[in-house]
Amino acid sequence: MSFEFKGGTSQNVRESFRDRKEYKENAKLEHVLFLDTWYQYSNYGLLNASFEPVVLNNDEFSSNLTPFGDYTSPGLAAASFVTRAFQNFREYYVAKTQLARLDFPKFIQTAVPKSAYVDFDTAYIGYISDKINIYADLVLQEMKDFREFNTLLFNLISSNIEKFPITRSGFLLSSECPSSVSGLTIELAELQFYSDVEKSQLFNSHEFRCFAELVTSSGFYLDKNAPWRLIANLESPIMRGYISDYQPNTTPENVLDKTFRQKTHYEDISSIYHFYASVLSAIYSRLEIRGTPSFKQEFLISETLKVRMLETGIDLDQFNTLNRQVLDLHRIYSPRFPANPLKQASGKIGKICSEKLKEIYLAKSRINSYDVTRLKDYR
Repeated sequence: MSFEFKGGTSQNVRESFRDRKEYKENAKLEHVLFLDTWYQYSNYGLLNASFEPVVLNNDEFSSNLTPFGDYTSPGLAAASFVTRAFQNFREYYVAKTQLARLDFPKFIQTAVPKSAYVDFDTAYIGYISDKINIYADLVLQEMKDFREFNTLLFNLISSNIEKFPITRSGFLLSSECPSSVSGLTIELAELQFYSDVEKSQLFNSHEFRCFAELVTSSGFYLDKNAPWRLIANLESPIMRGYISDYQPNTTPENVLDKTFRQKTHYEDISSIYHFYASVLSAIYSRLEIRGTPSFKQEFLISETLKVRMLETGIDLDQFNTLNRQVLDLHRIYSPRFPANPLKQASGKIGKICSEKLKEIYLAKSRINSYDVTRLKDYR
């Protein structure tokens, strides 16, 4: 079968739809596992089994990261078990290709990583810093009294939430966040995702097909929408073996949850405080007013719940009921845990949202990536 994908070169909307449809419905190879990170499994590896948002647990010593080695850029790394799996794959792939006197596939060549893990904190701070100044200007345009600040800011957040999430969890699961914060992805080429012409060249190459089959048998997926991107297949027995090596007497899921992952929802209340306080500080600066923003704990908890409900698509009609549950829990447990008084409230908000996320992502997972595409799929 010969592939001729033209996405990215279309002359009009009709052609663009037709070309994207052609790729979506036909981008497959026998014996190769592709992961559709657009329609079916968006945010793969960024949710745990309970559908709670998670990122790679990267401490100050980068103890869960392992660099690839001297053959790639300094500092380029992935989750330790991913790097080990890739190193073994690459060593075998290069040796086998050379022994068989085959050419290396175009663009992929000797499988040298071009990009991999991106630090989540760095990505989030860079993202939210830009939004702080934008929202400060917008609030200042409408605000006549500082007593209006909280309401005006929330209304602006609400109006723009689909494009611009505010909390760490909301950012993580949005298109604004690189999937590489999971530590599970490795990109072997620097190609444009929107251009399908290069993908045709890959799919039509015998060398790429051999490469792709070996990728699958080594415990990785290929990203269907970027077939030069490897993604650790967490369901693969081979990859699960690499994970279990870190703690042989438990399950791979426990190793991931206890060692390699951290839940973002425990930082969502602090991210709301940071955003509200930073926007208000920016307004103080513009007006040449001295002051330190201050917000009550229960206000921040309630505001976080509202924003997370918006970010996950939970109807705000349920806010009063859910808010009482969260605040009641906070009032009971915060005095018992003065070192971390927001933990119970954060956990409860996380659980509320994870139930909605479960509904959303289970529905997505049932999609057949190769089903006939309709216009509504692009909305």
